[in-house]
Formats: sequence, structure tokens, C-alpha cells
Amino acid sequence: MVNARDTVVSPGYVHITTGYEYLGPLVNSDYLAFLILNDYLVGNKSFVSVSLPLPIGSRALLTSLTEVYLDNNTLLRFAGLLVNNEYVNSTELSLTINQTYVVNYVWVRYYRLQVIDEANLLTNLSGWYNEDSIVSITVPRPVIYLGNDTRLVFAGFITNATHYVVTNDTLILLVDRPITVIINWSREYNASLSLYTVNGVYVTTKHLGWIMSSEELTNVSIGSATYTLRTPLLITGVSNTAVLNAKYGSLTVRDALGLPIPFVQVVIKCDDQEITGVTNAYGATQELLIPTNASCVVKAPPIGYYSIALILTFILLVVIIYYALHHSKAT
Repeated sequence: MVNARDTVVSPGYVHITTGYEYLGPLVNSDYLAFLILNDYLVGNKSFVSVSLPLPIGSRALLTSLTEVYLDNNTLLRFAGLLVNNEYVNSTELSLTINQTYVVNYVWVRYYRLQVIDEANLLTNLSGWYNEDSIVSITVPRPVIYLGNDTRLVFAGFITNATHYVVTNDTLILLVDRPITVIINWSREYNASLSLYTVNGVYVTTKHLGWIMSSEELTNVSIGSATYTLRTPLLITGVSNTAVLNAKYGSLTVRDALGLPIPFVQVVIKCDDQEITGVTNAYGATQELLIPTNASCVVKAPPIGYYSIALILTFILLVVIIYYALHHSKAT
């Protein structure tokens, strides 16, 4: 076949124009030249090298896609052609085949960097980065106040990068693969806790300060005493409610003689908890928050005012009787 023509029309496709049939031998070795294509992309996945024999004087149209997406967050961007070692910045090139041409397709590989940031400060850094580029990610401030007594506190970086350096609030990484970076924040609440007894009596509302979300509370301090919660509490917001493993009760304090001890400060020890109280005229304490299922022991003076008065009265009676008896004998 003489004067056949082939033209590259798209990746993997060549348009052939037939000539006329020649049955004799090709005696002129200069009649053909070669078009050699390197890193020619076929099917958007495979690079090939092809060598095409073309007639002298024929024309070839070379075209290329500007961007090709590969699997796993990777893409190729067309960077130009090297035609016999001369750079051509074009996605389309028409060649007249008057010599052998070696055409190298130049591609630059890009990887996707995905930045996940709950505070939405650094998500704009997400995008495509060329292979082996260096990216620096710096958290602009460590605490973000969201309003409604809620804030985010910077807690570090999480990444699947294999080559990176972390310094305080800065992450520097090498983009050598698809990479995900998570800006790790701890959500905190300026929380309060409303407390009730096991029988539903309101105790108090306690300000806890800044508490991490989902932090588990198993006990709470009220004054100098610490009380366990009936069930562990997970902090899920600013306002929280919990039931103390305790109930209100009044204790009557008696001394060694079994008489009430009035107007004295006593210490009530319930297992590991110590509760202080002051008795009234009947030796009874005010309503105290007492842990349930606890064994309570009262620390009080062994002799109270009533017993002292009783003892003094008894002594006085003994003295009076003694003097009365002696006086009657004397008369």
C-alpha cells in the first residue's frame, strides 16, 4: 500500500487513510519515517510506547487530555510534550513527517490531600498537590469558642501520612500518596449539674467548669464530702442532671448515759465520708445528706449537757441528803 496515512485522533485511536496498492518492492529506504510515542496513555490507565512507521510527507495530529483521574485519589495532569528533546507546551500538535520523531508525553502526578476540621479553619487546604510537594498545616489558635458555653480545644493531628513532622500546633508533611489529615479537637462544655437524692429531693446545682464531652462522672463533691452517683453520668451538654446515691436524714445524738446531746457540733462518719452537723435542743441534727447503704458512726462528746446536769443534780442531792442526815443526828 502506497501513500497510506494515519492520524492520531484521541488516546488509543488512529485514523487510517488508505492509498493505492503497489505490488512491487520498496526500494527507497527514505520513503518511511517513524513516529515514536513514549508514555502514551491508553484507556486512562496504562502507559505505552509505540513506534509507528509513517510515509515521508504525511501528517500526524497528536492530542492529549489535560487531566486524567486514576483510582485512589490520584490524578495525572498533562505538562506538555518533548519532541526530539524540545519542549512543547500544548495539548495538540500537528507534525509533518519529514524525519523520525521521538515524542515523550510529560505527566505530573497529583495526590488528593483531605483536611477534616470540625472547627472549619483549615478545610480550605484540601485539594490536589503534586507528588513530593511539602505542605505545612498550622492551627491558628488552640481554643475555639462556639458560644452557648461550648468550645473546641486543639488536641493534635491524626494522619495516614508516612513522612511528617509535628511541632506543637504545626504539621509538616510530604505528599507522596493520597493523604488524610484530621485536626483533632476536644469538645468541652462549661457544664452545670443539678443533683437529686434517690427519693427525688433536689439537693443543689453544682458548676463543674469546662468538662470534656462524653467524660464520665462517677462521683461529685458537695462541700467537704464526696458522694457517688446512682449511675455513671456522661457529660453531653451544658446542663446535666444526676441522682446521688444519698438521701436526707436527721440523726439523734446520745451520750454514754443515753441522753440527747444538745447544741454541739458532731462528726458523722459514713464509711469513708465525714459529715459535720450541729444538734438542736433535742440532740437531733439538721437534715443531712447521708450516703445510702452506708454504716454511719457519730463522733460526739461522751457526756452531754443533759447528762452533766443530771450528774450535778445527783451530786447535789447526795450532798443535801448527807447534810440532812448529819444534822438530824446532831440534834
